[in-house]
Formats: sequence, structure tokens, C-alpha cells
Amino acid sequence: MMNENWDHYYMLGAGLKWRIWDWNTSAREKQIIGYQQQMLQTQRSNFDKEIESLLIHEEASMEQYKLTMEMDQQVLELEKHISEQAAVQRDNSTRTATAYVTELNKESLARITLASHQVMLMQSMANYLTIQGNL
Repeated sequence: MMNENWDHYYMLGAGLKWRIWDWNTSAREKQIIGYQQQMLQTQRSNFDKEIESLLIHEEASMEQYKLTMEMDQQVLELEKHISEQAAVQRDNSTRTATAYVTELNKESLARITLASHQVMLMQSMANYLTIQGNL
């Protein structure tokens, strides 16, 4: 009745499942993934172009502020010279104190203008670094 020999038994199973409604679903999913990848690539390209455009704009702003500061420095030197002449004229009583104070105010305004353009240049530099992602 009982067999004392050990026989090897194997069980092999395979299943096949097919739904009519899922027909061509994987192909459509691959196509959708392809479209999404194209959209992401396009968005990345647009983002890179926008970053490049912003960097160019900030570089132009920095150059403009540097040129403006050079002109401000020249104006300040002229205003200093005029203020010195006004001081000499005031000491010689050929100019009133009010006219002298007016010239000093112009010199102070030139200093303030130069300082404000320096601040704008620093702000533009900070913006440039921020856009680059280095700040």
C-alpha cells in the first residue's frame, strides 16, 4: 500500500488573464508617459531660457549702474570743487552764506545719489546670484 520510495513531484502552474477592456492600455500608457516627458522637457527648456534672460537683464543692470556711478563720481568731484570755491568766496565776503549752503547741499545730494546707485548695484548683484542659485 504505501510506497517507501521517494518520488519527486513537481507542480507547475501558469495563469493567463486577459480582459477585453484592457486592450491596448499599456500602449496608451506608454504614449501618455512619452507626452508627459516631452512636456517636462519643454518646460525645462522654457525655464532655462527664462533664467538666461533674467541673468542677461541683471548683467545689463549691473553695467548700467557701474556707468552711472562713474558719472556720479565725476559730478561729485565737480560739486566738491564748486563747494570749495564757494567756501573761499564766502570767506572773502563775495558770496553769501545761503549761496554757500546751497552749494554744500548740491554736493551732499551728489554723495547721496552716488551711494544710492552703489546700493542699487549691490542689489542687482544679489539678484544675479539669487537667479543663478548661488545665494
